Amino acid sequence: MKAFFRYSVILVFASLMMAVSGCSKNSTKPEVETTLFEADGLWLGGFTFMENGQVKGVQSAFCMIAPDGRVYFLQPFLNGDDYSLLANGNLAQQASGGAGALTIYDSLGTPVGTLTISRGKTFETMIEGQAVYSLTAQFQGSAAPLLGEGELSLARMDTMYNRPSSLTYLAGRWQLVEEGVTTFLDFQASGSLGGGNTSGCRFEGRVEIIEATKNLYNIPTFTITQCGSPWDGTYQGLAALIEDELILTLAKQDDSFAFFIIFTR
Repeated sequence: MKAFFRYSVILVFASLMMAVSGCSKNSTKPEVETTLFEADGLWLGGFTFMENGQVKGVQSAFCMIAPDGRVYFLQPFLNGDDYSLLANGNLAQQASGGAGALTIYDSLGTPVGTLTISRGKTFETMIEGQAVYSLTAQFQGSAAPLLGEGELSLARMDTMYNRPSSLTYLAGRWQLVEEGVTTFLDFQASGSLGGGNTSGCRFEGRVEIIEATKNLYNIPTFTITQCGSPWDGTYQGLAALIEDELILTLAKQDDSFAFFIIFTR
């Protein structure tokens, strides 16, 4: 099964950039260090790619942080090149806020580096971090290694996060069609889910409400079968509804493989 989110990811980041304009801001309030539990939410900003010491570009980045400290960070494709980044991990609760080293995965789901929240601090309105990665991507028709560091800067999407969640919002079929392959998920109001794709993969799992007043969902278990290596296995992750799109971020329980996928009705 291919990394089947390639085309829709560009569209959802465009809608996120429009949505963030409605986020609450207070330009006169100084940055105040907060506890981990105040860092939960949806975050949007930019990620600066560095290739061999040179700035390659700045792209939109999206991050989901659960109240228990789990983090899933999404980076779309860079200038049309055939790769993206996903990072997941946990923030450790500290007096100064949250700190943690996240595992970075390339568009094939392979671990390629780390993303670290800088100086162990999260701020009320801003998260900053640094990444070190090593991967191979397609540039101008030929494979080229990417070695270096990246910088992350994210701002809160309070307007999008402070929306109610409900299993009834998810109930029904969600799907993605890419390169002739249809991938779908069927959600039940009970929280159970199942699905697959027209290539023969099969999915089953559960989704849970984290907090009824917040737009973030927990996926405690998500199992893929009949897909082959490296896809088959048991995952866990987070999900959020952004306008009419459902973003799922999933990682294997041993962190050996991860991916994200964006569905529509």
